[in-house]
Amino acid sequence: MAPTVQVLPGAFSLAKSTISVSAPTFASGTGITVTLQAADAVGNKLTTGGLTVGFGLGSVNGGQGKFSAVTDKQNGTYTATLTGTTAGNNTVTATIGGQAVTSTTPAISVTVGAASVATSLVTLSSGNVTSGNSITVKLQAFDGAGNKVTTGGLGVTFSVGSQVGAQGTFSAVTDNKNGTYTATFTGTLMGTNTITAKIGAAPLTSVVPTITVGLGALSLAKSYVSLSAPAVAVGSVLTVTLQATDAAGNKFSTGGLNVAFALGSANGGQGLFISTVNDNNDGTYSAIFAGTTVGTNTVTSTIGGVAVTSPAPTLNITAGAPSLANSIVTLSAPTVASGSAVTATLQTVDSLGNLIKIGGAQVQFNLGGGNGQGTFGTVKDNGNGTYTATLTGTTAGVNTVTATIGNQPITTPAPSITVTAGPASLANSFVTLSSQTVVAGNTVTALLQTFDGSGNQIKTGGLTVVFTMGSAGGAQGTFSATKDNGNGTYTATFSGTTAGVNTITAKIANVTLTSSAPSITVTPGAMSLATTGVSLSSSSIPTGSSVTATVQAKDAFGNKISTGGSTVALLLGSVSGGQVTIGPVTDNNNGTYTASVTGTTMGTNSLKATVGGQAVTSAPAAFTVTPSVSKSFVTLSAGTLASGSAITITLTATDGAGTKLKTGGDIVVFTLGSPNGGKGSFGAVTDNKNGTYTATFTGTIAGANTITATIDGQALTSTAPTVTITPGPLSLAKSTVTLAYASVVGNGGTNQVKFQAADAAGNKLTTGGAAVSFALGSSSGGKGTFSAVTDNNDGTYSATFTAGASGTNTIVGKVGASALTSAAPTITITAAASLNLSKVLLSAGTVALGNTITVTLQTKDGAGNNLTAGGLNVTFTLASPNGGQGTLGTVVDNHDGTYTVSFLATAKGSNNIRGFIGGGLVTSGAPIITII
Repeated sequence: MAPTVQVLPGAFSLAKSTISVSAPTFASGTGITVTLQAADAVGNKLTTGGLTVGFGLGSVNGGQGKFSAVTDKQNGTYTATLTGTTAGNNTVTATIGGQAVTSTTPAISVTVGAASVATSLVTLSSGNVTSGNSITVKLQAFDGAGNKVTTGGLGVTFSVGSQVGAQGTFSAVTDNKNGTYTATFTGTLMGTNTITAKIGAAPLTSVVPTITVGLGALSLAKSYVSLSAPAVAVGSVLTVTLQATDAAGNKFSTGGLNVAFALGSANGGQGLFISTVNDNNDGTYSAIFAGTTVGTNTVTSTIGGVAVTSPAPTLNITAGAPSLANSIVTLSAPTVASGSAVTATLQTVDSLGNLIKIGGAQVQFNLGGGNGQGTFGTVKDNGNGTYTATLTGTTAGVNTVTATIGNQPITTPAPSITVTAGPASLANSFVTLSSQTVVAGNTVTALLQTFDGSGNQIKTGGLTVVFTMGSAGGAQGTFSATKDNGNGTYTATFSGTTAGVNTITAKIANVTLTSSAPSITVTPGAMSLATTGVSLSSSSIPTGSSVTATVQAKDAFGNKISTGGSTVALLLGSVSGGQVTIGPVTDNNNGTYTASVTGTTMGTNSLKATVGGQAVTSAPAAFTVTPSVSKSFVTLSAGTLASGSAITITLTATDGAGTKLKTGGDIVVFTLGSPNGGKGSFGAVTDNKNGTYTATFTGTIAGANTITATIDGQALTSTAPTVTITPGPLSLAKSTVTLAYASVVGNGGTNQVKFQAADAAGNKLTTGGAAVSFALGSSSGGKGTFSAVTDNNDGTYSATFTAGASGTNTIVGKVGASALTSAAPTITITAAASLNLSKVLLSAGTVALGNTITVTLQTKDGAGNNLTAGGLNVTFTLASPNGGQGTLGTVVDNHDGTYTVSFLATAKGSNNIRGFIGGGLVTSGAPIITII
């Protein structure tokens, strides 16, 4: 086999390495990629990097651009981006290690880029133009690098820079196809502004030129005449002014013109220009005009003898001052209804009888001395010599309407006004009754008197009136059809039906009056055998027991009669069925009659009544005589039962003599005698068809109670037997574990744990004997140990928990090997107390002999944090048998990390008080106590 030889490229060659470009032509502002391919002297392409390569342009003239940093591709090629700037042609060169590559250099051409709003410029053929004349506006487009664009095609518009200052109009824009765009600007309004442009929708951001528009030539069409007032009275004057302007309306600000004024017509209003024309040297010319003849005309002007052609203002030459003897009042109508209005008009006339056509006078309208009254609205100056006000009628009657001018009354004849009654008012119209009391079945007359809104009595008819009751409750009755009496009153007959008190009102056109309504009282009529009724206090009458029978007397409309005096008797509806004895009838003098009814023979019957020997025809009162509630009795199969167990309850029904019934058929319900005490539930009642009724009773809540029953809704009155419910067997779901405190200090703190035994109904057991133990719920979390469990022989079991390592856990109770299933309490074991950091504190450092202070130990953990749980064995002592002495009381564990004791001073002097935790001395210090 022939050996293989590998030929590797040699060192780079400046003559064989080549330069290439991604595109020979590109626009200013865009880029191309320039690449150097390193090659050895025989043209082999190098495949590794590491050379120092630079790129450049062949000439400082022609197309220009900027190169990015060179990227070594590590494969023998090196690239950079060339971004075009100046348009033109050039070549791209390269160096390797500072030496020029001598292979052929590629040619490039940089073309002009897109037009830029930042570099394109607007120029003006002149910065000044008079109003009405024109200049040329030109936009030269440049790209972003400042290359002049030499082609057209852009959407260009010109505009002034501001809506304030000089203004004008632009012609259509001409695209000159060489990068320039032109338009003609014609000045209109004087002032200074700028001229800018948009390319497409984008405004130029380059500096824009300023344009000043100057005043144009005088224009007869735009110069105009004005008047200091549109009207002048005969004998008065006003000022006439000419304002000179150019064709765009720019006002002249200098004088020097030859101006004259004249009236437009020899007819109409006339007057004299009583002054020469004054040149005000500000572009205005004025003269004084005095009115002589009433009428309308125009005021014209000439400049240099040539007529001004703008619209001439109209001048109204009016009459003189109003005359009290000639001015007159008129009314829009001679008659007005109260609440409605007419218009009063004053026409001012001067002393010569000329109608005055302008306003400005102080006018007031008034009524004369008649009885018709009304109110005037605000006087309106119509600006044409007339003055109007509305007159709203109030009080019916006749009067005159006059006026004053400047508080002086006019003397022309005053027109007459008649005020009539207005529409009926719901607030003022009212109802009256011929009597405010009526017996049911009898009648009274209801009358509506109509008034208008001002209280004027209406004397005509024509309204739709309906009488109604004020309320759906109380007295009631019926109304006849309403009669229209044709004089403003309306009547109807009211027939009483339901007794009571109410009001009677009316509606006009279905709208209710709002005036006060009169009261009506309907009293009951004579007693009616058809509506008088018999009732019983109970329809079930136990044998030997009594109920009350009542006869309620009523009139024909069912109204209860409230007086006595009738002879009433009660009797049975049938000689068979249930039987009773009926006691004497009592007249209660309030329309009711009562008697006692006592059950004798069981069965069903009814009770009827007679009044004055005549039978009451309403339905009789039905009743049933039932077993005796005083003799029937309840018995129990056992007087004591455990919660969850059951006994049998029996009701024995008897008659009034105590004889046991031998048939069933009654409705029996068993109940507990009290809502307190022992509780349980009853099963369905069984009718044994032999006079006995049984049900099971299952105990739930422990305690004593009685069990009773009802027969047909009547409660037994015999002695109810007592039942006692005792707790049932211990329940793992209802028995509970509790802690004296939810937290305890670790490593020695103690807490009391209690187990409360309960049965399935939650009754607490009251005896001991269970094998109870405690355990931690989890092997992780807080640690600790339990003392031996104490059986308290009252259903509770207790033990002491001594805390170990800190953490959270639960404490579970067990009975034998079975754990409780009720919720286990959580215990939090805090960090252990530090003897070095816990502190003894005194409420006072000095105490008088025989007085006391409080000594406190604040326990802290190893980090100096106050502990917030208790359970530690804390004691206090005096440090020395010498010095101040005293006695320490019992230490109180506050279960918040503090322990307190009372110190009673007994001997004067100073000493230290020391604290101990679990027998260990608190070493943070013993405070000094001084006894004085």
